Amino acid sequence: MSGGKASRWIPEPEAVQHICEITGFDETDAKRDLRGHIIAGDVEVRARRAEFKPAEGEDPDWLRSNELLRGHLSYGHVIEWTDDHIVISEDSQKEATGRPTGRIVATGIELSRLDLLRLWPDERDNGQATPLARPRGGRPTKYDWAAASGFLSRYVVDNDPSKTEAARALRDWFRNREQAPDFRDLERMVDEAFKSGKTG
Repeated sequence: MSGGKASRWIPEPEAVQHICEITGFDETDAKRDLRGHIIAGDVEVRARRAEFKPAEGEDPDWLRSNELLRGHLSYGHVIEWTDDHIVISEDSQKEATGRPTGRIVATGIELSRLDLLRLWPDERDNGQATPLARPRGGRPTKYDWAAASGFLSRYVVDNDPSKTEAARALRDWFRNREQAPDFRDLERMVDEAFKSGKTG
């Protein structure tokens, strides 16, 4: 993004583009990965506009701006999620939560810039910053760790490997792109990923 202070929030399409650039995922996989982290509570999400449509005989409807969606996603379930809106059903939660039943239609989905950069850091210093990154100076990194993290996440989700199998796959991935780091560094990366649960 050019000029001025970066906003704390970024629209979902820009976040998906950033994840594609960092991980090499296609748009579908980037959305799946991002939305999985949103549902897990790893990425704060808000709607520029959220409208509650109550079930018949329930409390009145409401309309809110800049509504945080974490609580709604925790208590309800997503019926529909497209590029421009999320529909969340809160139909079965009244007894457990005391909330009225109905549906929330959330539009203008935005995500926390800090959460996105924490999960998908842009460690590339090649002058081609993504929409989320701010230009940085300094020495370029030797290895593309951000892309490696994306590969590792997808590999673990798709294959359910042991830590050793994941480290070997990561080493092979590096060798296909560039020189591989020391195997102990790869094992540490895999160990951290398994500990933090970032791989699914």
